[in-house]
Amino acid sequence: MGVAINLFETAFTRTPPMNAFLSDDRTGLRLQVTGTLDGDGAMALRPVLEQVVTGTTGDVVLDMAAVGFMDGCGLGAVAFLFRRLAAQGRALRVTGATAQPLAMFRKLGLAQVLGLPAPARRGFGFAAALGFARAA
Repeated sequence: MGVAINLFETAFTRTPPMNAFLSDDRTGLRLQVTGTLDGDGAMALRPVLEQVVTGTTGDVVLDMAAVGFMDGCGLGAVAFLFRRLAAQGRALRVTGATAQPLAMFRKLGLAQVLGLPAPARRGFGFAAALGFARAA
């Protein structure tokens, strides 16, 4: 007797669903997103983004420290928020993006626009610590 294996199931299908928490503290409006920001997550996030755009004032910090995966739909949700806030003269700053979401922002040239840190210079990280010189 064999065991059926779902070949479609990947690490991404087992990641936690998207959750969003909106708070207004002394530093301003903070939208914390956790889980997977994919097509389903972006759809679920849409009402929260509308609330941020139409029901609040001031600049917004989008905390993505707990987002493990983001696809094109998630990127579209961030772009939607950025454009709508910019049209109102407000700013969006993304914080905490790591791993795959950060790589996606950098690859598309959005990291600097969203206030994310620049990548470390080559030759000054692990390899430099081991004594490898940067080739000129």
